[in-house]
Amino acid sequence: MKTLARMDGSWFGISIVLVGLFGLLADTLSRFVSYDRVGFRAWETMTRVQPSSTLSVFEPKRTYVNDAAYGDLAALGNMRDVRVLRREAFTTDSLGFRNAVPEGSRPVAVTIGTSFIAGSGLSDDETLARRLSALLGDHVYNAGGVRTLTEQTVDTLCESIDLKNGGTAVIEYFERAEPPALGKPPAGDTLGRAVFDRILGPLRSAELGGWLRSSPLRIFLATQRKAIENGILLPNSYGRNVIRKDLVNGDPMLFFPEDYARPGWPADAPRRAAEYFQSLRSRLAKRHARLFVVIIPTKYTVYGSLLRETADTAPNVEFLEQMQAALVDAGVPVANLTRTMQQAAREGLARRDYVYWRDDTHWNPTGVSLAAAQIALQWRGLGLLGNSPGGAP
Repeated sequence: MKTLARMDGSWFGISIVLVGLFGLLADTLSRFVSYDRVGFRAWETMTRVQPSSTLSVFEPKRTYVNDAAYGDLAALGNMRDVRVLRREAFTTDSLGFRNAVPEGSRPVAVTIGTSFIAGSGLSDDETLARRLSALLGDHVYNAGGVRTLTEQTVDTLCESIDLKNGGTAVIEYFERAEPPALGKPPAGDTLGRAVFDRILGPLRSAELGGWLRSSPLRIFLATQRKAIENGILLPNSYGRNVIRKDLVNGDPMLFFPEDYARPGWPADAPRRAAEYFQSLRSRLAKRHARLFVVIIPTKYTVYGSLLRETADTAPNVEFLEQMQAALVDAGVPVANLTRTMQQAAREGLARRDYVYWRDDTHWNPTGVSLAAAQIALQWRGLGLLGNSPGGAP
């Protein structure tokens, strides 16, 4: 009996080891599988390969198409009933930025920023750059998804795309982002990171980095787990990752927790941001380019006052207006989209015509069109579409 027990214990231990080895092998092999097969939207797929030679976080010369994409918040919180399915076509150029137009066309403007500018949740023809191009009748380059937004990055980017003399660099300031300030190194730009990059740089090729970071098998298994934890078979443990509220018209809307809470930025943040943008404006003027800042509110700031339930925190309108006033006083052209978005949200509520996706952090095509119209209107009013050297209009 003791011998039999020892044999059973040995086989059990061997089985555990074999299962572990099988899992490791399956995980390794799955890393050669394209993200197109497991991704729910373009962003994760297009950022899997990030060549260190590009300014963008996206894989160059790549196209991704998904006819049933849905929002990041619906995925994060496993909220299937709030999903808004849409087609997403995402195309990048040789620099790794999202531009489907033929290369070689010299742009009159460039939009620079994060996922809002890049057009997360949108198709190629729905991005801010494309909508501005249609309104202006000229080429606007999409540089959303830039790795780090520094003066040097903006300068290098304008040179790389051959921005026209008198052209405009549209820089995003997103409400949740920490206000930029002079003399402050970008996030991650530290001595420790520099040493790490110097030592491991040769091993961190784009393909190897993406291969090490991502596991399609794990994504597939997580998807299967979410299908079971649907609130019916098992409780939805992912629900705490997002904030779900009902609008006054009864429709549910998802919010990112960090958007729901008001960030406690220092009182002098608008002034320091104005100094930063003044410096950037001067740098752009040296290459005969202009600066235009776009203030983008979070979804909660736009829809917080339209919730059925009393909001825990008030939308952060005052801070954004202080930021706008500081930039205007500094002579920096700026468009604050907050009031425009809030008004459109109120007017469209009864028709269920939204300006941000209900299942996503980002604005939808309606919101982008509103933003493009306001920017184009202010450009014309400020004379930012001429060919004179950069500087204050």
